[in-house]
Amino acid sequence: MELKKNRPKIGLALSSGGARGFAHLGVIQALHEEGIPIDVIAGSSMGALIAGCYAASQDIEHLVKFAAVFQRKSYLDFEVPRLGFIKGERVRQLIQLLTHGKNIEQLTIPIAIVSTDLHTGEKIVFTNGNASEAIRSSISIPGVFLPYSYAGRTLIDGGVTTWIPVTEARGLGADIVIACNVSPENQNVKAYNVLDVINRSIEIMQIEGRRISSKEADVYLNPDLSMYSSTAFTNISEMMYSGYLTLKNNKDSIYRLIENWKGKQNE
Repeated sequence: MELKKNRPKIGLALSSGGARGFAHLGVIQALHEEGIPIDVIAGSSMGALIAGCYAASQDIEHLVKFAAVFQRKSYLDFEVPRLGFIKGERVRQLIQLLTHGKNIEQLTIPIAIVSTDLHTGEKIVFTNGNASEAIRSSISIPGVFLPYSYAGRTLIDGGVTTWIPVTEARGLGADIVIACNVSPENQNVKAYNVLDVINRSIEIMQIEGRRISSKEADVYLNPDLSMYSSTAFTNISEMMYSGYLTLKNNKDSIYRLIENWKGKQNE
């Protein structure tokens, strides 16, 4: 189904979720195949990374191929822990490369990147400024990555305040928001290491936030990723496929929403 004229503005809201966030790429890939455009995109933590890299070029096939061969250890710069185990400069440099050194306002589609101010507890939403720095701040998992100093603030993971940025996608002008949450709804999730404990703790704190976001979204996707760790960057192709399949299984709902929107415009 190719959508051309007289159509709603479609937004995509991508959740936090660590390594499971690679499933977002599968969702985007399936949207491309279905001819469903992404007019605006918002992301938190890993969702911000995927959103930013996609918005830089919209070359989803390149991103899928890169993700399939991604080696996390090549981009981790460990240091003696004070505020975090990982300095994160190598990751920022990688993001700088993937976003072509652009500012957020220079990306191909409007994007919102969510982060959190460590000192005030405020949600910080970036819609302009350096893309790699905003994304680096959004992925600053507490206790893992060093907090990121940017624009006079000390910033940590966006998932601390906003797991799924549905409101932010709506704020960019989306008429229809497709939300993808890569956190398992099953509450019996095992933790295998200290990183899993940290990530799972944030997930638990955001249970109510996820529930609210699921109701605010027009389409809510929750790929089955319960068998994958949020910190193990393995099985990436399988996680992407889970996201891909979830979108395919929900495409008819999206088409109906689009047609209903068109009908209301013609009344």
